[in-house]
Amino acid sequence: MNTDIMNSLEVEQDDRDQQKGKKIGKRVIQAFDDAIASGRLSLNEDDDNYVGHYMWMGKSASGLHDAFKHRIFRNYLAPLPN
Repeated sequence: MNTDIMNSLEVEQDDRDQQKGKKIGKRVIQAFDDAIASGRLSLNEDDDNYVGHYMWMGKSASGLHDAFKHRIFRNYLAPLPN
């Protein structure tokens, strides 16, 4: 394949990857914001559900809530009761 064409395809893929990364980044920020607003996560470092202890893992298997996993203990944070 022509080198110019290959370079062009790589640039296009990089652009798509960057756009995808921005979209995922926005979803992560929104998930944390929502969890903090609902009280599921806390900004208080002394709380067990302190936001800094958790990482976002995407949506739960049911798709009904965001899944957060503890960074050290690897347990998932339970969703708030309805």
